[in-house]
Amino acid sequence: MKIKDRLHYDLMFWNKNCKLSQMCQLSLHHNVVKQVLSTNPLNSYTVCLCPSHHVQWPNGFTFLYCIFLFKNSRNSVYLTLHQIVTMATLYFHTYQVLFKKKQKTDDFRTRQGVVVSSDVVFANSWKAPGDHQPGCGTRCGGLGCASCTDAQTVLYGNSDHCGILRSSSGPFAACHQRFPPQRFVESCVFDMCVGRGYQPILCQALNAYASQCQQNGVQLPSWRRQGFCEIPCPDNSHFEPQGTGCPATCVNPNSTQNCPLPAQESCICNSGYILSGGNCVPRAQCGCSFEGSYYRSGESVILDQDCGRQCHCRHGSMTCRPYGCGPLESCRLEEGERGCRPNSFGTCWIRGPGSYQTFDGLTYQYPGACQLTLAKVMGLSSHPHFVVSAEKVPQAQQGFARVLHFEVDGQLIRLPFTSANSGIQIYHSSIHSIILRTSFGVTVQTVWPHFVRITAPVVYSSSVGGLCGNFNGHPHDDFRTPNGILVNSSQAFGDSWRDGSLSAHCVETRDRNSATNFNTTEHCGLLASSHGPFSACWDRVNPWQQVDVCVEIMRSSANPTSTLCEVFRDYALMCQQKGVTLGHWRNATGCGKIFLPFASDSCPSTCPSLSFPFSCNTPCQEGCQCDDGFVLNGNQCVPPTGCGCHHQGRYRQGGEQFWAGDECQSLCSCNGTTGIVHCVPNSCGAQESCRVVGGEYGCHPSPHGTCSASGDPHYLTFDRNAYDFQGTCRYVLATLCNDTTGLHQFSVEARNEVNGITKNLPLLLNRGLVSIYASGHRTFVDSDFGLSVSYDGWSTVSITVPSNYRYFGRTCGLCGNFNGNRNDDFMTPSGVVVTSPSEFGTAWKVVGNYSCSDGCGTSCPQCTNDQPARAQCEVITAADGPLSFCHQQVDPTPYFNDCVFDVCISGNQRNDLLCRSIQAYVSALMFMLSLCVLV
Repeated sequence: MKIKDRLHYDLMFWNKNCKLSQMCQLSLHHNVVKQVLSTNPLNSYTVCLCPSHHVQWPNGFTFLYCIFLFKNSRNSVYLTLHQIVTMATLYFHTYQVLFKKKQKTDDFRTRQGVVVSSDVVFANSWKAPGDHQPGCGTRCGGLGCASCTDAQTVLYGNSDHCGILRSSSGPFAACHQRFPPQRFVESCVFDMCVGRGYQPILCQALNAYASQCQQNGVQLPSWRRQGFCEIPCPDNSHFEPQGTGCPATCVNPNSTQNCPLPAQESCICNSGYILSGGNCVPRAQCGCSFEGSYYRSGESVILDQDCGRQCHCRHGSMTCRPYGCGPLESCRLEEGERGCRPNSFGTCWIRGPGSYQTFDGLTYQYPGACQLTLAKVMGLSSHPHFVVSAEKVPQAQQGFARVLHFEVDGQLIRLPFTSANSGIQIYHSSIHSIILRTSFGVTVQTVWPHFVRITAPVVYSSSVGGLCGNFNGHPHDDFRTPNGILVNSSQAFGDSWRDGSLSAHCVETRDRNSATNFNTTEHCGLLASSHGPFSACWDRVNPWQQVDVCVEIMRSSANPTSTLCEVFRDYALMCQQKGVTLGHWRNATGCGKIFLPFASDSCPSTCPSLSFPFSCNTPCQEGCQCDDGFVLNGNQCVPPTGCGCHHQGRYRQGGEQFWAGDECQSLCSCNGTTGIVHCVPNSCGAQESCRVVGGEYGCHPSPHGTCSASGDPHYLTFDRNAYDFQGTCRYVLATLCNDTTGLHQFSVEARNEVNGITKNLPLLLNRGLVSIYASGHRTFVDSDFGLSVSYDGWSTVSITVPSNYRYFGRTCGLCGNFNGNRNDDFMTPSGVVVTSPSEFGTAWKVVGNYSCSDGCGTSCPQCTNDQPARAQCEVITAADGPLSFCHQQVDPTPYFNDCVFDVCISGNQRNDLLCRSIQAYVSALMFMLSLCVLV
């Protein structure tokens, strides 16, 4: 059956959070001749505009709703978004739909069918049913909403801003007759006032007018320029001011032919590339058309109502295998994707300086500080592994500082942050609240300074450990250590989950306030008062349990008044998490005088939200929000003009420069005025390397090379190759070789003798270019060009050379060639790489008239049972030992191995060898720290 009527509709979607550069607006002009999906007795028909594939947006978003048009016998036409694949409410909140008949006199028709003149009455009549989100309402109407002063109206109405639309000599003049610009100018001025002159808002307003013109066949000259409304296109694409409205896609590679849409400005794939799911890919990398849907190459999807198949698209071919949900999961749709979803979630709460409530509901007190494991996956699990830890850093006599920082691949990041690869989102839910959300269901929320909430899906039941318990539904066995031992003391339990050592220094002690009875309704008892503001939540959050927690927190507080309000706020947050809103509890408790008024938007406007759509399904919670006209920039409220840029999933401050590319191939800068990042080709200098230092990715001075010889002796080369060589002659440890760039000549030699010459230190040689001095038991030799030698006075020598001696075989000797490759360290003076440490060491012997031995060769002593030695030397590598805090600075493994060998060969009888081995590790650490100070 075919439809005979030919109806013309303009259907437009746009993302209210998206900037123009993402090309979020999509116009679909349909001369509707489509297959009829259903008919009904009322002489009407139903038409699906996209029954066979997703609608692909130019910016990569795939709209998964099917759009249905209904025509009844009275020839009235209306539109609905039908969930062929049910989507989360995200898209209802984020995308707005405009359906227009070619008649505007009766556009303001309410849900009841009455035509009104008020825009407020009209809009309110179409408020979505069931939207009872607090704070959602109408506070003004029409021009009464405008916040423009007379000066702003004049400023934003001039030809440098919105007035360019009505300029008779401007780029939009050709469209004036078709679309008089005055209404567009007024809307533009209004938006600019609200946005305080933020240029991207001006660009959006100009683009709205330009789009109307282009859609109606009026072609405009280019009005964009560098620094003004330019569009940075995604990878493998370029901007065209009059590009095709039907770009070629993998689904329809010939869509540009006979395109019914007018030319429009857009990002067009480069030659040889084609749109696949909104990304420009080589044609050979197109995805799969499968069962009426399109999937990108490499994409996996769960199909069928019971999640019975998992299918994977690869090289244009779809392969499927049987699939099924676990016993704690159900098959359902979330945010447009079908999958096995957990049936429930567990929540762990950390409040105050040391109050815990486990996933299974056990509450206890633990005052431990330093780094604590809150929750981690234990043993084998088919689900993604995760670790959540908290850290309180000792601050000498100042107590403990609470540290909250976010790193991705070692890089410190600003918020909000989103990663498509890892499925992690981190964002502010209010000024003092931060939420980390994962694609596998684990969520972490912190409310500064004491509140932490960890939510995990039930699929992790019985497979986690930490201070949040084992999540098996039984609170009586939550006190299990990492070894699985059940203890009966919260102190012993907490200590077992502390990372690091120095337990005596990792307890946050506070003076106990025992004089006040905090159980009364004037304090914590108000939580359990039937006449109090919290009674509506009793069925969801046990008040008496929280009273006990409150009392413990109050007794250790130095400021009971503010602490009590924090406790009440925490209870309100717990209730809101359970779906219970407590209303104006602050007024009833007097806490409104201490805290700022709250708003309940669970995802407040932030600087990057002006640049990219950010989904937010967090339950509404109270917290400080920015005033109208301001957005969050970090944890500060700023006008939009104080915002920066969003680039590759990360937020950058205005004016910030940063490196991009796997090898720092580009140096980029953020233009805060336009919100656009500009990158230029660049590279690191000769003495620099592309890496992360101090959380910052970029070109940093190349690291020094450090070599050491200690013990029997044991050698650790510049490239971290560990080996043993027991020769007693004089050997070249490190020297300059094969250099043609004019580097300073040097040679460091070692031998087992003392020449008997005594000098008082410090000592300056070679007119002060070389200094020798003592620090503690160690002696240092430093040169003016960066060479440094340290000797502990007994058996450990460390040598450091600057980074310009790296690569190209510029160094040689027993310390290796310092080229970043440990496999070719055994290079002899003749340039031959050997495999035997004995042959290598002998090759670097200094010729002289003295008696010595070139080592034991193949007859070196062997250790038959190293277990006793390993037990003694374990202090070097123990995670809870006194040296554990040093492990991040210096790898303890080679020093542990050397210790085991020396102690074992001595028959485990010589404690001095154990001490020297430990001292060698400590010396290496101290030497590294001294270099950091010098740098």
